[in-house]
Amino acid sequence: MFWFLTLLLACQRHFDPPKKAPVRNPSASWRILLTDIVDEEGLVNYGLLESRRDTLDSYVSWISEHGPFSDEVLSRYEDKKVAFYLNAYNALVMYAVLENMPIQSVSDVKVGLYTKPNVGFFFGQRFKVDGEWMSLYHLEMERLLGNFHNPLIHAGLNCASKGCPPPRFYSHYKLNDTLNTQMKEFVNSSRGSQKGSDGWAVSELFVWYEKDFTRWSQAKTLCEYLADYAEEDLKDWLLNQEPECQLSTFAYDWSLNETIP
Repeated sequence: MFWFLTLLLACQRHFDPPKKAPVRNPSASWRILLTDIVDEEGLVNYGLLESRRDTLDSYVSWISEHGPFSDEVLSRYEDKKVAFYLNAYNALVMYAVLENMPIQSVSDVKVGLYTKPNVGFFFGQRFKVDGEWMSLYHLEMERLLGNFHNPLIHAGLNCASKGCPPPRFYSHYKLNDTLNTQMKEFVNSSRGSQKGSDGWAVSELFVWYEKDFTRWSQAKTLCEYLADYAEEDLKDWLLNQEPECQLSTFAYDWSLNETIP
């Protein structure tokens, strides 16, 4: 088993920080650039991002050496930690997209033995974050969800796909309020729910992480959790599904969240 794990690690692609980490935190510049490259529907202008690559490179280099562990952020500042890792994840996803262009989906990325759809992108690539080498999967599952049992984290992660919540920069200030708003927008958008002739269907994302939404909240079922964020007809329909809560789902859209030039 050890040799197999060693082989898997050897097959991963390591991305060294693109430049020397800046002395000053470049988060403000990266936040401004995000507002320029993300449109109202949450799609990304990767061409514009590439043309202003230095800002992204500075941020990726800075987060390689800074973070909750490296900067010894006290445990009581949980929102600062969550915001840092959310921003790091979303920035590294965009960085990885640029490094793998041209692609139509993150599912297209293949790395060594990591050839199954999405495995290459989320498992097969490693980045330095907060002084430690990790994959995007590790950053999401271990650093974020594994440490902070907050289902709203799922509303803050962007996977460079049209099916996921739109990317944005997160401040630790009133972070939970921001994520609540993000979850509400996602649930009520066509990315999160769609109405058909037989009722509503929800994104596969909610079923994939159903235990997170129920274990880490007061909701007993996924229907109850989603109803707290749903509006009008969708809210009524979800409440009417109780207590069985047998939800239909629609396929997650893995196509690249790219604006059309």
